[in-house]
Amino acid sequence: MNIFGEKFHSFGLDISDNSLKLISLGKKIGKYEVSSWNKINLKEGLIKDGEIINPTEISNQINELIKTSYGPLTSKLVVANLPESKTFLKVIKLTKEDFEESPTVDIIKNELPKHIPVPIEELNFDWLVIPSDDKSNYFIVIAAAPLKIIRQYTEVLHLAGLNVLALELSYQAAIRTLFFNFKNKNPFILKKETAKIIIDLGQTSSQLFIFDHGIVKFTNKLDFSSQDITQKIASELKINFSEAEKAKISFGLNPKKGKGIIKDILDDFITKLTSDIIKTMEYYKLSFPEGNEIEDLILIGGGANLLNLKENLKENLKKNIILGKDALTNLVFKREEKNASKNLSSLITTVGLALREWVE
Repeated sequence: MNIFGEKFHSFGLDISDNSLKLISLGKKIGKYEVSSWNKINLKEGLIKDGEIINPTEISNQINELIKTSYGPLTSKLVVANLPESKTFLKVIKLTKEDFEESPTVDIIKNELPKHIPVPIEELNFDWLVIPSDDKSNYFIVIAAAPLKIIRQYTEVLHLAGLNVLALELSYQAAIRTLFFNFKNKNPFILKKETAKIIIDLGQTSSQLFIFDHGIVKFTNKLDFSSQDITQKIASELKINFSEAEKAKISFGLNPKKGKGIIKDILDDFITKLTSDIIKTMEYYKLSFPEGNEIEDLILIGGGANLLNLKENLKENLKKNIILGKDALTNLVFKREEKNASKNLSSLITTVGLALREWVE
């Protein structure tokens, strides 16, 4: 299966351990609009660390997601994401001489075992070749996923009666959303001379990746999630998870709300996140000397909505901090059920999956 995908009419389906989300897009009078969308939460244990444990129930939940979507969804053609915890992205830099010396596939087969802890015969991999501006170097961007995981996701989608057009890495979809010009006003249209860090703060997992020279050059998994933050609040205040979630949403990192108690509890989280970002920037500068200066940090995922997170990171890092949901300002929602447009940070990947047919 082609992980990078091919062009067909389709809808986007975002599958994670704890939820399913779908979005279908249309275009009317030059504007992109959400023609149908939905989200449902999954019971714990149906998908665990990206592996589908109960395919029958997941297929039933996908059908329920489609059946109850806001706006009719008639397409059976789907672009879905593969789990971040089970997929790999590697960028190999070669001189022009080394690149021309061997077939690309031979280079990849030689390099992958050095970086991915899965036997190459158990992987499906795809790649793009991007020359540097002066064509003195070549970057091979490799996306890889275990065949076992691809089969799991393909089979569950077929079980739900869908035709799979592409399975993509989540950050491919996120990048597509962030740098897509919905109405010639997108603040994220990429400037060639700058690099950006995208920080995806998900419900059960988080990661950051660096986007530079038109490609994702580096990814790093963060060892905390939005759920972990809520659990820390619950443990510290000796309250249940639901109450802790409400406190997190209401008070966040604002020192003037709730007497600053939640902010104090989460200070370690901010310190750790700041440290991880600084280490990543230092590593990138050392490992990719041809890379552009990192000027912007973009926050996506449900955790990006944490009150005052943007302000805290800006103060700590002295960088421009942007909320990824602003990229969707000009995306029209025909229906406002469930406050879809108020939860855009968590829909970045889903929109990107749906966008594939419009940009590739």
